Amino acid sequence: MWKHANIADPYGIYPDCPEECIGRVYFARPSGSDVWVCFADLPQATVKALREKQKLRQAFPEPTVYRRAKELLIVGEDQEQFVRVRIEQASKLIEKMRAALKEHEADNGS
Repeated sequence: MWKHANIADPYGIYPDCPEECIGRVYFARPSGSDVWVCFADLPQATVKALREKQKLRQAFPEPTVYRRAKELLIVGEDQEQFVRVRIEQASKLIEKMRAALKEHEADNGS
């Protein structure tokens, strides 16, 4: 994940740090952890692996699901809407999507 932060103090520890150093700062965390670590504090090999993973995610972005009072809205990273479905119909949609995926895989020998 990234956020705009003071490059000289990405964790916001020092209140007297000059504010002219604001920029995009990347952070990572191990799965299951709530502790975010700045890329600058990670080994170079780890940063390289994370950058490769980042490129893959940009090529194949995962949709985001927003839950509203009575519906789910699924959108891409570019905020293009994929689908909007009423919550009570979501399980039927998932079943149909799984069946279509199995049919596609069978047709393509996957």
